[in-house]
Amino acid sequence: LPAKEVADRLLIQYWDAVHYMNRVVHRPTFERQWHSFWQMIHHNQDPPAFLQALVMGILLNAVVSMTEEEIAYELGASKPTLVESFRQGTETALYKANFLRTTKLYTLQALVMYLVSALYV
Repeated sequence: LPAKEVADRLLIQYWDAVHYMNRVVHRPTFERQWHSFWQMIHHNQDPPAFLQALVMGILLNAVVSMTEEEIAYELGASKPTLVESFRQGTETALYKANFLRTTKLYTLQALVMYLVSALYV
């Protein structure tokens, strides 16, 4: 999980570059969940697995939508490294959320985000 400032920047990237063409989440609802997620992190609580998966899926899609130059300039890393890191984070969170047996919509949304990201890499 990146620092909150980096994650906030990636969330803006997600809204600008991904959400308009792939509306998997309801923006006002997710923004409340985003705030809740970071409150839990701040208080050293483990967010629910479905929320971890959703956040990681959004961060993964944000990184995939950026160019190598944008990532190097804004985040100081290489795109393949970040994509792989967020892909592994999303996979781990989906596993923890029991994505094969869940009935939670949020986990299914995270799975869709994970699958969509694979189309663009």
